[in-house]
Amino acid sequence: MKLTNLWNTALRTGLGRRFGIYPFNPTDTLSEQNLAASGYLENHGIDPAILPSFIQTWAFDLPTTPLGSEQFHAKPLVYGPSDSGQQNVYLFSEQNGAYILDATNGTVIKKKQYYSWGEVPFMSQNLTGTCPDSFWGPVGITGTPVIDPDTNTIFFWSKGTVATLTTGEVEGIYRFYAVDALTLEEKTGFPIDIDGIFAQNDPNETFNSALLVQRSALKMVDDVVYAEFSSDCDDSSNDGWLVGIRTTNGEPAAAVSTNSGVWNSGAPFVFDGGNRLFLAGSKSLMAFNSNEGNLTFKSSWNPYVDKSLFGGRAEHSSFSLSLLPFSTPIVKNILLAVDRSGKFASFNADKLGEPEAALQTFGVPDGGSLGPGGIATYPLEGGYVYYTAPGGKTYAYHFGTNEDFNPRFNIDGSTLEMATGDASMVVTSRGGRDGTGVVWVSDISGLRAYRAIPENGKLIKIGLPPMPAPAKFQLPVFGNNVYFIMTNEGLAAFASDPDIPFLCDGPINFGTLRAGEYRIANASCFTRRPVDTIDALDVGNKYFMADIESLPKGSLNAGLSFSFPIMFQLPPLDPSEMRTSGNRSVVRYGWNTTDFRWNTTAGRRRLEDPELAPGLHTGTIGICAAEGRMSGIGVSARARTVAPFVAVSPSNVTFAPFHILPQRGPSHGTFRIENRGDDMMEILGFGHTTNLATGWANATMDADGKWVLDQAGTFKAPKLPIGGLVPGNNGAVLVDVEFSSTEPGDYLSIISVYTSGGTGYVVLLGNADTAPWAIVETSEDLSNFTKIDDCNSRAGVCNVTIDLGESTGPGYPAPFTNLRVMNAGSYSISVVDATWGGDSNIIAPILGAVNKNTTILPYGNVMEAIVFSPNGTATTNGSNVVYEATLALELSDQGWGRQNMHFIGTLVETITPTPTPGLLSNSTANATAAAAAATNATFVEDKNEEIWSRMFSP
Repeated sequence: MKLTNLWNTALRTGLGRRFGIYPFNPTDTLSEQNLAASGYLENHGIDPAILPSFIQTWAFDLPTTPLGSEQFHAKPLVYGPSDSGQQNVYLFSEQNGAYILDATNGTVIKKKQYYSWGEVPFMSQNLTGTCPDSFWGPVGITGTPVIDPDTNTIFFWSKGTVATLTTGEVEGIYRFYAVDALTLEEKTGFPIDIDGIFAQNDPNETFNSALLVQRSALKMVDDVVYAEFSSDCDDSSNDGWLVGIRTTNGEPAAAVSTNSGVWNSGAPFVFDGGNRLFLAGSKSLMAFNSNEGNLTFKSSWNPYVDKSLFGGRAEHSSFSLSLLPFSTPIVKNILLAVDRSGKFASFNADKLGEPEAALQTFGVPDGGSLGPGGIATYPLEGGYVYYTAPGGKTYAYHFGTNEDFNPRFNIDGSTLEMATGDASMVVTSRGGRDGTGVVWVSDISGLRAYRAIPENGKLIKIGLPPMPAPAKFQLPVFGNNVYFIMTNEGLAAFASDPDIPFLCDGPINFGTLRAGEYRIANASCFTRRPVDTIDALDVGNKYFMADIESLPKGSLNAGLSFSFPIMFQLPPLDPSEMRTSGNRSVVRYGWNTTDFRWNTTAGRRRLEDPELAPGLHTGTIGICAAEGRMSGIGVSARARTVAPFVAVSPSNVTFAPFHILPQRGPSHGTFRIENRGDDMMEILGFGHTTNLATGWANATMDADGKWVLDQAGTFKAPKLPIGGLVPGNNGAVLVDVEFSSTEPGDYLSIISVYTSGGTGYVVLLGNADTAPWAIVETSEDLSNFTKIDDCNSRAGVCNVTIDLGESTGPGYPAPFTNLRVMNAGSYSISVVDATWGGDSNIIAPILGAVNKNTTILPYGNVMEAIVFSPNGTATTNGSNVVYEATLALELSDQGWGRQNMHFIGTLVETITPTPTPGLLSNSTANATAAAAAATNATFVEDKNEEIWSRMFSP
């Protein structure tokens, strides 16, 4: 099976070994992401120790055409065709342009535009959706192409037009291209279009590319190239397609309608290496089986309607799925999905569509919405997942299992820096070696890099050279020890500074040592240019040692190879700082009540050596040349004790804000109990306190069988592993904890974990508030309101009917109701969608208050008058006519969800009206009066018992 990956042809270890994939060229980037869309690469060869020496080597400015500057949504690709003898960078534009650049200097080798004779570009002004600002100017090659190295062929979809003059979107058309990677010329039989083809799963659906945008990256499996399509932004059809084209003859292998948009911010779907494809649509997560390219629907899951998962927000298509490169004994395939609600969740991919598919939900401590950057992972050193919230920090979630061997993730660290808007991420390593992981974070303000393993709860930043602001959703792509990134000014290339004097093989991993042990390893280097003399060695960690006397003396010629020894040594522990627990020696340590950190005086060899505790030690050995240039070698080692040694992480568990709502599930968190010693560690019990001066209370079980972890009962654990054993050598167990409260406020509980390896501590922090909660009501007189129930349907959309009453036609009183949307919470609500459809005899006159993107402030409201104003009259035989109009209303709160509100009115036989004092006889006047009444009605923050009992009534 030939499997062309996204981001690289293959992974030699990790997912590569798992799926039996091997690279054509180890450093090529043949498409976006890997098959599993895990956000992890190991084929580029960049060592984090030498990243600070990188400089910008060249730049390719955005080309200018008569239509303006080119724009690039597709990510660059890097490929060295066997016939060319060099590595090239490939760019694809919205003006249907393709460019081949020399990867070493940015010289343009080839370029070509893909338009039929006389054709004009398809313009973003022709898009009918609600967010054409996603594009400006032409729309062409948007989804990242894929390269087949076996045939030197590039495959992509390109949007154009079917006429020489274009006045509307109906003239847009997508064509599938296969072009030569050396010449950019079209292959025989291409391009092709598939407009008019019927969906395999729905004979009533036909493919109409005029209404679609191909945003997601392409993926090649065997001889089929798959692509996802979405209706352009929020087009009313909200449709999507998954299409597969055979590379051999251009025939469609698969064409299925997803019945939901598939956008994914450019990221591709997930392929499990067998025969299953997973994708995220705007309505559900879906799985398909592939049989020789043909797709059959397997299962789906609608997590957004589960309020405990995604807060009722029906939107996944802006984000990508990831199939993780690690697993547990009982869950072999773990999917992660991201949603706008401020959470993301893990699923058992083998049980998608079953209730037990959902495994765990995550919340970012910053709260708020998550952005469309997707997920990045790191399968080494225990396994990590990374995510950056818009405008927030980057968080590292450590992988582990609970006592039932279900996968669990707990926050192990975060960055100090905050993202600017949405961020995208990828993680790299040097050939799958421990200690070489780099987390790359890109947003519109710049590119940042961090070491993959947090230290003391922080992700350590790596210095990168300055660069222009990256384009939205762009990430670095990698070649042979270089990286490229598309910016707002063009393509920028970065590589190691050629003036760096030495290049050394690294990083060096010293393995695991115990207190009092040492280990020596040789570092091998060669000189890249003549050097007058080596001036000094810079050693950043006191437990790594090297001697300048072991380095060559005097001047060094270019190409000279040499080696020198580096030693890692842990001093012995002072016996007076040991205590005995049974027949085990256990290191003493304590708790610093000032800042909730380890008391190093009681628990480490000495105050100035806090690093001596078991765990990972990293550093860089720098070789300094006479002219001030330095070359670095990454080093790492892991310290361990014979006796069990408890480590609890993170030090603080900060729960996502808990919104006080009826039937609202708790906020979730996890902490990790790790044994960094060799011997087995027993968990003896748990205690809690809110004030260290008042002492500790033991965890107790409540009537529901949950363990209570604070006096107020706001923090609880479904299970505690009391009496459980934790294996040595970094064995760990994860504990799930929950937070909920009936009263607003900030909550804290300090948890003690008593073990045979000492006592560990973790602080639980929670905040409860009155959520953004919409109360939707109707009233005819603005005093007696009828509440419309929240949507709790598993189908994700509810339907409610509001009868406006009867009318005898024009000239008679027009029945109406006032629709009020109130915010009963302490955060603003936005109107996500408010689409009217149906009969024009029912109108919402004058105000237009309930519109998409309307913001409702805390304890505020918006009001709309819905009027039944029929134009005709009923027949004289008494036959009535029923009219209906529908408002599709979706709100950003945690309860309402999305509901179709069906307003009906009945036109009855004409009767002579009886004048009523003070009643307007003209229907338009009545509509105006209703609107004026609604305008003057305001919801004043009044927390008296009557109003609040009405607002919060079930």
